Amino acid sequence: MFIRKGMAFMKNSAKRTLIGALFALSLASCNIHIGPSNSPSATSTEESSFSSSSVSEPDPTLDKLEFVLAPNGRSYAVHAKSQDVTKGEVVIPSAYQGLPVTVVGDNGFAGCSGITSLYLPDTITIIEQAAFIDCASLKEVRLGSGLTVIDKEAFRRCQNLLAVDIPDYVHIIGDEAFRACYALKEVTFGESLNAIGTDAFSLTDIRELYFPESLTSIGSFAFSDCDQLTFVSIPYSVESVGAGAFSTCTSLERFQVESDNVNYSSEGGVLYDKGKKKVVCYPAGKYVIEIPEGVTHLGEYSYSGIQKSSIDIPDSVVSIGDCAFSPSSLRTINFGKNVKTIGRGAFSSCHELDAFEIPESVISLGASALSYTQIKSFVLPERFTSVPDGLFSYCSYLKSVTLSKNVTSIGNRAFEYCRSLKTLIFEGTIDEWGHVAKGGYWKIECPFQEVQCSNGTIEPGYFVEE
Repeated sequence: MFIRKGMAFMKNSAKRTLIGALFALSLASCNIHIGPSNSPSATSTEESSFSSSSVSEPDPTLDKLEFVLAPNGRSYAVHAKSQDVTKGEVVIPSAYQGLPVTVVGDNGFAGCSGITSLYLPDTITIIEQAAFIDCASLKEVRLGSGLTVIDKEAFRRCQNLLAVDIPDYVHIIGDEAFRACYALKEVTFGESLNAIGTDAFSLTDIRELYFPESLTSIGSFAFSDCDQLTFVSIPYSVESVGAGAFSTCTSLERFQVESDNVNYSSEGGVLYDKGKKKVVCYPAGKYVIEIPEGVTHLGEYSYSGIQKSSIDIPDSVVSIGDCAFSPSSLRTINFGKNVKTIGRGAFSSCHELDAFEIPESVISLGASALSYTQIKSFVLPERFTSVPDGLFSYCSYLKSVTLSKNVTSIGNRAFEYCRSLKTLIFEGTIDEWGHVAKGGYWKIECPFQEVQCSNGTIEPGYFVEE
């Protein structure tokens, strides 16, 4: 059992069985189904309006609520009466006018910034989209045992919420459900959880993560930017970890994957695919940051958030995934001999990176691969015929770029906001430059007004038509 201010949540299954059964009997006169008799229920060892010691639920705050009859006429959805009225403690009843209350409606309590504590009865099965978004003062929440779905953005930006106990019958936590709950430190997951959505817990203060053995999917960026997160335990059941699921977790030190997981593995605290050929996520808080020999692929956002000035990429690596090092404090990159692919945004937002040379082995360079860096000059090798979209976007220190005569196209926003770039060198002729296709906003907010070609310099007026 762990206790939070005003409430306590019991994890002992025997106690849950007894309390759930007694609570069901107390509501029998209302003919309300509250799930199996062993459903978990909130209890407290402190004096609290949410105490289950009296067996019955707390007195509902009906003056703060409105109810909408379901189309089938068999249940109600609940909403706030108004942002001005719905404040302080909110207790939702299990029944209204003889029918069960089963749903917290879409945006039902959105922006009720005065709510401080929330009690949901065991009859609630779904918390719909953005139901409690921007309830900025909400600190305590009791979720009922009948809950099965927490929809997207349900508690987004409840910035003072401290802890949450996910009931055992919840199987889906939607996209951004708890995103930007900055004070959220503790999350206990129920035993039936299958999927955690994109950005579900990003920008929270969670310290450790232990997932149930029912979990199969962790969405992209689900726990990104959790800068207090130090440890993650992944059970055998997990089949999919989305891109950037733990990106920019700058205190993260260790992953631990159950040995019988057929998709993922861990060694030295690093999260790999099963064969340890791909780095899925390298803990950004590890004291030693390296790329192990034998690894062939650096996954998306795999080294995001690392605090290291230089890194050696071994010869075994053949591909660097999208945003693999974005963001980081890298200044120097020593490439191995066999890197063939550099993904989209691979080094974007490496704010200390001031020089970059494409290795001879590289045949593919992704969009925005060098955006938001401090590189000062760049030469595009002859084997490349195009400048990728956004390649130098917001490279405000870039002064010199050389393109070979083989270049036939420049991507959208390739040089946007390159405010130090005044001259571009094109190794082809003026006529050949005229046939180079230029993408949309290819030089927006970029002051250069001339191109030095092999047979002369294009005058400033030329760019008016581009």
